[in-house]
Amino acid sequence: MKKLILLTLIGCSQPTPPDALKVVHHDAARHPGERTYIMYCAGCHGYDGKGNNGSGADFVNDKSRLAKADGELFKSIWFGKGRMPAWRGVITKEQVQQVILYIRETFREK
Repeated sequence: MKKLILLTLIGCSQPTPPDALKVVHHDAARHPGERTYIMYCAGCHGYDGKGNNGSGADFVNDKSRLAKADGELFKSIWFGKGRMPAWRGVITKEQVQQVILYIRETFREK
């Protein structure tokens, strides 16, 4: 499991912010989906949600991403889509739902 986490954190070669590893190792992140997002998603989608040099979807500047229904986002995460890998068998359905809520609350227009 630790190898998978390390590969995921560096998978898209985005520098890891100093506080990101604290969140990964902390059992109680500020938002239930935050820990999962940092561990499995931020490497490609960016810690700021803007994508990592085009390797992952930009949730901040491309509002069409968050305009999708929860079910569509769930399917993309669970089964994969395009360059996005399938996370089924790696994270739970509950974690996927928490990540969707996290990205909606964190990267929506304010």
